[in-house]
Amino acid sequence: MDFVEFIQLEIPKLLFDQNIFNAWMMLFLNILERPVPSEGQPVDPDLRKSWGWWKVKKWTVHILNRLYTRYVEVWIDLYIKIFFAV
Repeated sequence: MDFVEFIQLEIPKLLFDQNIFNAWMMLFLNILERPVPSEGQPVDPDLRKSWGWWKVKKWTVHILNRLYTRYVEVWIDLYIKIFFAV
């Protein structure tokens, strides 16, 4: 099971531990900030999509987007409805 499947339906209780959740977020941040090496990178932009370095970055963004849209956005909407009676 990969991390995307792990968070698909709900946040597992394991991730409620702030230290574990922060470790995952720091890993994702590290991946996104790491520069892609220029050596070995395909010249053709279409081939870059299937190159390992760009795939890792793409899936990292996909996971962060899933976490935000599935969990954070819901809480923000609920907060707005409760406190601002929209």
